[in-house]
Amino acid sequence: MSRRFISALCIIASVIIYIYSGTQAALVLMIMSILFPIADITLSLLAAGRLRVGLELPAEVKKTEGSLCKIFIENRTPIPLSRVLFTMNIENILTNRRETFTVSFFAAPFGQRYSEFEFMTEYCGRLMFTCQKVEVWNIFGLFPASHRLSIEEKRTVVPDVFPLSVTLTGGISLQGDTEAILLNKKGRDLTEMFQIRDYIEGDRLKQIHWKLSQKLDRYIVIDPAETINRELLIFWDRGVFSHETSPETVDSLAESVASVCLALAEESIPYSVAWSTEKEGMVEMRDITCTDDLFEVFSGMLSHVSTWDGASRIPDCVQTLNGKRYPIISYFCSKVPEELPQLSELGLTRVFLCSNDDEDESTGELVCNIFTPRDYREVLRDVVI
Repeated sequence: MSRRFISALCIIASVIIYIYSGTQAALVLMIMSILFPIADITLSLLAAGRLRVGLELPAEVKKTEGSLCKIFIENRTPIPLSRVLFTMNIENILTNRRETFTVSFFAAPFGQRYSEFEFMTEYCGRLMFTCQKVEVWNIFGLFPASHRLSIEEKRTVVPDVFPLSVTLTGGISLQGDTEAILLNKKGRDLTEMFQIRDYIEGDRLKQIHWKLSQKLDRYIVIDPAETINRELLIFWDRGVFSHETSPETVDSLAESVASVCLALAEESIPYSVAWSTEKEGMVEMRDITCTDDLFEVFSGMLSHVSTWDGASRIPDCVQTLNGKRYPIISYFCSKVPEELPQLSELGLTRVFLCSNDDEDESTGELVCNIFTPRDYREVLRDVVI
């Protein structure tokens, strides 16, 4: 029998005894049986109000590797707590996958307690750890009291990139393509820095770095770099995700996009990358020149929530480009949308489709690379864009 049921029976029995006997002892017994649950609730509320809770997460969370989380509880009352129930919700914003972990432990009066639990994620993405309340039982354990929390922590699980080679359409290797790569070359683009050096007679005043010159007590100038010609756009359309899209498909696309981006950056290929967000009409776009630019890009791609309505964000991408054209466009998706021709009007488009469906989707005259969560690393070992 539960403690609540036994307490209820005691109240009923004491009332019956008092009605039939009417003695003072029976009255005292009835009052005590009624006051006991009230005292229990009061003690639980007092203990819950003085409870201190904390969460410690590892700085880095990796795919398919166990991560240890620590929960810290401090009971700042003389009331022993027979049970403290801590419920943690973990949501992967990228894959729309949720998990719940529950930890229960005892807290002594004026005592501190650490409890640990291990979790593992199979998919990359942005993990959100939230806990809105913790339930507390005192030593009598009749009624719990809730302690409101506002714990919210986030961790990024980066994709496991895999090695691949990239070749331009027409058999021209991206590596050494001087028409697309104009790096480490002095030019006239003041938005790109080529080098910092001492002032030489004849240098323009607008090239002087005034703050650095003041710090070093001599004139320092900035040489501008040559304008970078970005001929490639990589667009990850997450708007086509629906509630039927499996987490494996989302994870495979994330790893594929990240691997292609890294391969291009390692070869010092300047390009642009774009991805859809949860905001209507909003597409994030970044220009990539080297691998250092990718950390912010990966974090952004994994953090933004998809609307999961299956509506392509190609019109939003076209609007963001505002008439700008790219000779080559790589389009990553989980299904081929009817808006695809709008994107192909801006440049030669090659589709990279990750799907669990056995049936091939039509892309018209466009070249389509089809892969699944099971074979994407093998299919994309040699990428032609």
